[in-house]
Parts: sequence; C-alpha cells; structure tokens
Amino acid sequence: MSTSHNVTISAPKLVSDGLFLLVPPVQVYGVLSYLDRDGQTVFGRNYYCLVRDYDYYSVDDTLFVFETNREGYYVSSPIENFDTDSDDGNPQLDIYIACFTYNPTLQQVVFNTEGGIIYGFASSVSLNIGAVTLVEKNLNVTYSNSNLPSMWLYEDILRTYENWNINTGYIPPRISIVWQYGVNSYRGCENVSCFITEVNSVHPFPEAYIRNQRRDSADTVVHETAHGYMYDYQDELVGCPGQHEIKKLSTPGCAWTEGWAEFLPLYMNQDPCYDFGLGPCSVGGINLEIPNFRDDPDIFNFGSAVEGRVAGALYDLTDGENEELDRTHFSLYKLAKTLYLLPAERTFSDFWVTWINLGNGFDREIDSTFFLNTLGRKIFIPLIQKR
Repeated sequence: MSTSHNVTISAPKLVSDGLFLLVPPVQVYGVLSYLDRDGQTVFGRNYYCLVRDYDYYSVDDTLFVFETNREGYYVSSPIENFDTDSDDGNPQLDIYIACFTYNPTLQQVVFNTEGGIIYGFASSVSLNIGAVTLVEKNLNVTYSNSNLPSMWLYEDILRTYENWNINTGYIPPRISIVWQYGVNSYRGCENVSCFITEVNSVHPFPEAYIRNQRRDSADTVVHETAHGYMYDYQDELVGCPGQHEIKKLSTPGCAWTEGWAEFLPLYMNQDPCYDFGLGPCSVGGINLEIPNFRDDPDIFNFGSAVEGRVAGALYDLTDGENEELDRTHFSLYKLAKTLYLLPAERTFSDFWVTWINLGNGFDREIDSTFFLNTLGRKIFIPLIQKR
C-alpha cells in the first residue's frame, strides 16, 4: 500500500558569498521501514531520529531531531544548506538520517548487552546536495542487518504500551529491553529470558532480557514486559523456587507472577496461544483457551499454583470467545486496576478478593469461569449428559 504525504517548503533565497553560491534552505523528508518477523515491510513508528551532516574527519553534525509518525514518516524544518565545518572542500551539506530503538517521551528502549548501547540504523549519505530545496532520505532495514530483530522487539513494547494505555487509561512504566544477536545469557540469566530489577541491574532501572533464541517470540517479549508492569505498579514480584513450567505445579506466588505474564501476551498479541517462536500456535505453542477441568491433571496440573491455569482464567475474563462456563468479557482496565491497590496481590486468591471488593462482578458469575480453569472455590459437579 502506498502512502502519499504533503510536503511544504520555504521559498528559495539565493545569494552569493565569495567563491561559493549560498543555496536555499533544504527540507529533508522520508520514511523509516523494515522487514518484520514474517518478512513483510512495515513502518517504523515512534522512533527517535536525527538528520545529520556527514563529516569525514570530525564529528557529524545533528541538523534536526524528530520522531517518526505512525507511518514511519517525517519531514524536517527548513535547514540552512551550509556546512560550517566542511572537510571535503565543499560547504554544502552531506545528508543522512539515523534512527534509534528509543522513544524518550514514552520511555521505551531496546539496547545491547555490551554497555547498554541503543540500536541505531543509518541511511545512505547524499553528498553535496546542491541547490535543491527538498531531499528525500528513506531508510529500510532488511535481514542483511543482524541488528534488525531489535526493531521487532521495539515494536512489541510499543504495541504493548499503546494497548495498555488505551485500554486501561494508565501510563505504562519505562521498559528497557536488552537483546543482542547471538547472546543467550546475561547477568545471571543463563540461557533464559528474564526480568532483572534495578537492584541487580547495572543501570538504575529494571531490565527485561530477551535471549537471542527467543527473538522470534513476541509472546516472550510481552511476557518480560508484563513483569516490568507488575513490578512498577506493585514494587515487588513473587519469585519462583526454581524451574517452572506453564502446565506444572509450582507455588501460588510463582503461579500468580508467571500466570499474569503469560496472560498479557495473549491479550496484546490477540492470540490465545502462548508461543515460544513465531505464532500463532507455532511448534511448542500452548493454546491456553482450550484447557479446562476435564484435563488429565497428570499432564496439565490443576489449581492456583499452576501458572497456565492462572493465565487461562485471566484470559477468559477478558476475551470475547465465551464458552462452556465462561460467560465473562471484562475490560483490561478492571484487571489493571487491581495492580495499583496495596497491599499487592501475591497470589491468585489475593487477586480474586480484590476483584470482588472492587465491585467487578459477583462470586457466582466469575466462579464458573475460574472453575473452568480449575481455580473455582466452590465444588462443582459436572452434569451427566443423558444418552
């Protein structure tokens, strides 16, 4: 799909100065795009970018700072076409743009594991642009750039930020994603993606680390982002005593923390499957809409100490696909509101008490949904179907 943009330019003013003709001011415009996980060209929205003048022997000059819009588009103000520190014998500008996986307003950023360097991408340079009033500089990042996945992760946290803000009314916290090509361990996260609080981080803020082997999993990125949201709003996270799995019994605290972080990707990525690679429902993916009280508990354990059951119950509260015993379709706002109340919920049972106290529904109404996910308080006897 092509998109047209209207560009306004100032009237040229030509004057002479010694041996060189001073040319009119120039405006620079263009589109940032990249290949997504599925190989489709998409726009790079909300990127922090610079229009820069290239210098051979000195630091490049920043001429204009901008943020791309939702279509990856930008246009600069008029820029004087004169390079005050030119080192190539020509005083006219050598233009390029550089964009970074960073948004200072939204406080969302993706950086590498070595020194916390934010990923940057630069266009080609237009040398000595001459007496023109308009220069088009597009930037398209492809698979030939090994840092391309940082743009996928950046879009994941932007999408989560946007949907959370729109659907809850709350301002999301700062999220700092750490990723680097070929790196699968970082600061104690041995071959796993993980959330690191500022206490253990090298920076004065938490970090969400994504190991390289999970770069294709948008669910993993939102999972670690969800930990960041819960930590910011509640000032704590209940940890897990050791290795934990979606279908296995752990502890009520671990199941609540991890279950929340498995629910949010389902909502944000609009897919009931929790995937460890490309979705939806890729190899190894688990559809958390399907499990119920008829499952074999030896395969998918029952109860509020199982993170997959917690995730399934939270998803059933908000999804529009009602099913047997699931007749609820609540807003994300109602779930988010519980995170802001202290004391913080440390188990699914704590969440349930807060949920009811906030007037979000009757026990009987939501108990059936929770029972479907083996979390109901009451003892239900399934009806025997007559033959």
